[in-house]
Amino acid sequence: MKEFEKLCKNFNKIQGVGKKTALKMAYHLCYENKNLLEELAHSLKSASSAIKECEICGALCEDYLCDECLNEDLEKSVCLVESAKDIFFLKDCNAYEGRYFVFAKANEYYLKKLENMINKYNIQEIIIAYTPSVSTDALCFYLENYFINKNLSISKIAQGIPNGVKIQDIDQSSLSSAILNRVKFT
Repeated sequence: MKEFEKLCKNFNKIQGVGKKTALKMAYHLCYENKNLLEELAHSLKSASSAIKECEICGALCEDYLCDECLNEDLEKSVCLVESAKDIFFLKDCNAYEGRYFVFAKANEYYLKKLENMINKYNIQEIIIAYTPSVSTDALCFYLENYFINKNLSISKIAQGIPNGVKIQDIDQSSLSSAILNRVKFT
């Protein structure tokens, strides 16, 4: 049963999947639904070679550019997120019609990439959709200072979201409301 145990251990490596859930998943795939096991194996192999990072914004895509970076008709705003995963949750709430940018760290690399995006799409607003915290407020001040010579509005998602809660852990209603009722930072 080495292969079954290895499958359980690999499922257990996935964030949020405990030992019991990993065992249930492995059992289901190996003993109750072999067709799904084959489909999953094929999907994992395809995803491994096909999914990459958008060269402009850092979102997940299957080409060099994601759909949003190819679309010229979006709002003149960019929503900064900590992780490409956050984009999926924000898109699901259907409250925003602009671009996204994965701003993982406030360093020169990401700042230049963001600046290139702002220039390319004539961005007029930066929305920060980070987990609300003091460091998020500091980032707002930092970006405002960094882009002081550009005519940019900098806002963050509304504070109806408790401090310390990750974007992916917020219900769709609260997330939609936070985007729609965002407040101007300065």
